[in-house]
Amino acid sequence: PIDPQIRYKNFTISCATYEDAISEFHSKYGKLNPDELPSPFQQMSGAFDPILYKEFDNLAVDTIQLAFKLLKKSQKCGDDSQKTRGAIMTALGLVKNSKSHSHVIDIEEALELGLNISKNPEKIKLLKPFKRWVVSNLGEEETKHIIQSFYPSKKHTPTNGKPHKAESKSEVVS
Repeated sequence: PIDPQIRYKNFTISCATYEDAISEFHSKYGKLNPDELPSPFQQMSGAFDPILYKEFDNLAVDTIQLAFKLLKKSQKCGDDSQKTRGAIMTALGLVKNSKSHSHVIDIEEALELGLNISKNPEKIKLLKPFKRWVVSNLGEEETKHIIQSFYPSKKHTPTNGKPHKAESKSEVVS
């Protein structure tokens, strides 16, 4: 899943987890007055920050829009309304879900989400070094995130006849 997170009061808070907590709290206690809430939920009700909730909602919408934009390009939707709708549903499924940040999407779930999955042995072979790297980092005491940046080059060919290469870099952050 794509799980946007924000640093808040010295913690990293998951957008999906915060929104789920508020939604669950509302479904259980939304019709009660604050003084009718059982303890410790009465004290907990004051911990929810409506500004933070709005910020998380905005962040989720931005993330869905970015995921959709990338899916639309990668799946070559063009003017095909069915493919476009599929890309929208996939973006929503990746961002708005109840899975934890560490949930791994397997092949079956990826197909259910509408992601293009290749069974081409050459492409699968390319993933093996990445899988080994991920596995080697699972034993780390501190959680690290991989931030992959990709900067496409211009489409023109320089005078030497060789096309530009796109820049790509990875960073591991704690």
